[in-house]
Amino acid sequence: MNTSNNHHDTSSEELKQQYQNLFASNPAAYGTADNISKDGCLALAKLGHRVWNQWRKDHPVTQIKHENGEIENRNIADFSKTVFIDGEAEFQNFKFGNNCTFSDAEFKGAANFVNCTFGANSSFNAARFGTESQFTRRLFNANFEMSTFDAYCHFVGSQFYGQAIFNNAKFLLNTTFSNTVFHNKAEFKDGATLNACKFSNVTFSQVFFDRSKWTSTSFSDATFKGEVSFSGDTFDTTVVFKDSIFEKKVTFHATDFHGSDFDFINVTFHSELEFNGCEWKGNVSFQKIFGHSVQFLGNVWHRKFDAKLSSWKLAVLFTDEYFHSTFDLTGVQTQVIGLTNCSFVKEASFAGITKDLMRSLCSEDYNKRTDEFSKANDLSPNKFYEAHFNGCEFKSEVDFRNREFISAAIWTKSHDLIYKKMVKQANGEVVAEEKKLESRDTVFFKVPPIFHGAKLPQDCSFVHANFPDPLGKEEYERSYRTLKLALAQHGSIREEQRFFQLEMAEELARIESKPKLNWSKSCLHNIGVTAKKMWRFVFYETGRSRLIILYRLMGYGVSVKRPLLALLVVLIAMMVSLGFKNGFAFNLSGDGVWNGFSRLSCAISTLVPLLGSPKSCEGLQSIPVLTEIFKVIGYTLTFLVGLALRNHLKMK
Repeated sequence: MNTSNNHHDTSSEELKQQYQNLFASNPAAYGTADNISKDGCLALAKLGHRVWNQWRKDHPVTQIKHENGEIENRNIADFSKTVFIDGEAEFQNFKFGNNCTFSDAEFKGAANFVNCTFGANSSFNAARFGTESQFTRRLFNANFEMSTFDAYCHFVGSQFYGQAIFNNAKFLLNTTFSNTVFHNKAEFKDGATLNACKFSNVTFSQVFFDRSKWTSTSFSDATFKGEVSFSGDTFDTTVVFKDSIFEKKVTFHATDFHGSDFDFINVTFHSELEFNGCEWKGNVSFQKIFGHSVQFLGNVWHRKFDAKLSSWKLAVLFTDEYFHSTFDLTGVQTQVIGLTNCSFVKEASFAGITKDLMRSLCSEDYNKRTDEFSKANDLSPNKFYEAHFNGCEFKSEVDFRNREFISAAIWTKSHDLIYKKMVKQANGEVVAEEKKLESRDTVFFKVPPIFHGAKLPQDCSFVHANFPDPLGKEEYERSYRTLKLALAQHGSIREEQRFFQLEMAEELARIESKPKLNWSKSCLHNIGVTAKKMWRFVFYETGRSRLIILYRLMGYGVSVKRPLLALLVVLIAMMVSLGFKNGFAFNLSGDGVWNGFSRLSCAISTLVPLLGSPKSCEGLQSIPVLTEIFKVIGYTLTFLVGLALRNHLKMK
């Protein structure tokens, strides 16, 4: 089809004369200017886009309502069931108007629709671009670059055998690609705008959506056979990938998700999935996914992250992530889960569930598929084979209930790390920038982690994990007690002692937080019971608080250093008291011998049982009451030293 353009100085009257001459030459075949036939469309298109567009401007599509109520669209651009040989499908810059149809058309050569405008309800249903012959090596492209599709355009059952290029195309509203197959590479890049598009049951061999803008888009039941890229894209509202299949690597680099909800429910990823440098402003659902592995790098999540019951063959990795809202990996099954320098502002759940519970929550078909996937990859919804939480910050509750850690479970400091973060520049280009992550501890800011019903492996560590100050809540005591007992099963003495200290700190904080007697007020209002309440205050409340302080200062029976230092202080205090009574320089007999050794020996024999001799105090004057007080303190501190040594040296 020869579509060579007329000269630019051709007037509209000259263009009008050209199409009028065409219709006048064979009205039986071509119809009229206001009621064109299919043959007339083909003949008019050969005159070039300027003649065609002038005709379209002068004679738009009209609707005729018949007596039976049916509405006929008259004067449409009808190329249905047309076979375009190589070179005939040149439609660059054409304006087709509403209800344009290329249904069942076959393009055996290149199809050029660059910068075209398709009106509402245009159709490419069952159109074929290129050839499916296995004996030809010629693959012709379908080029819709910079084209505009008005509302309700359709590509139903279409076949693209060559490349399909929709770069910088604009789909204004409700364009449908249904049961369409892209046998070669498809591109919707470089500013393509897709508003309320539906890709239902579509098959892509390889597709790139880089730097496109999306609004209310659905990819339900789509199949992506090759690599897929959404780098630099912007999703302004909801996007749905429900029930889609991705067979090769999928990348979302520097993608902005500005909408309210993003749905990846029941999607299958047979290869790697990567989100790098993305920002999510809506709720995200990765529920019931079946995948190979997924990596999240440098993303920001403003609302809920929900990946319950998803299954990953190899690994789920998060690096430098920031979650402003809740995070849910309940029932996720995978071999390895790794988090490095991630921050969780609200609740986070890594809890496991039993298979029986999962069966009660999911459909029969999903449970059957999950059982097959789990059996093939040796997975379970309550197990992690390896778990690494390095440098993570949990600012609210974190839940590991009923999760079994098989090989390793590490909550520790992260190392210095440099990774490539994808960043979108002002011009829309996506570039990789180096970002350095500094080493930091894992921190539980407000709430201790919950491990009730969990099983920890021998390779388990909480070194460089920091826990919140005690708040005196009984549920926090139970959280630390659970960890203490779990680690005691493996003989992890140091870790067990650490959580014992944290448990005791919570218990003592709870005791301290109980209301104390206001006995001065009682004196004014309850004179009859004042003596009893004063007795309780002096000997119970005050004594209890002093014991609590002492127990805390001594490290809850675990610290050796603290009671030893306290014992040294008491020893010096007793030597000083003996010095005041007996002199500091020389003994009273005047033989010139310094009595410091005598005072030291006396103090040791008084404070530490089985050390020294009672005779070492002979010849020294003392205050009996003060000596007994020192003795009680010394015996107590000696007991605490022995208790700490026993805890440090015990063997399981």
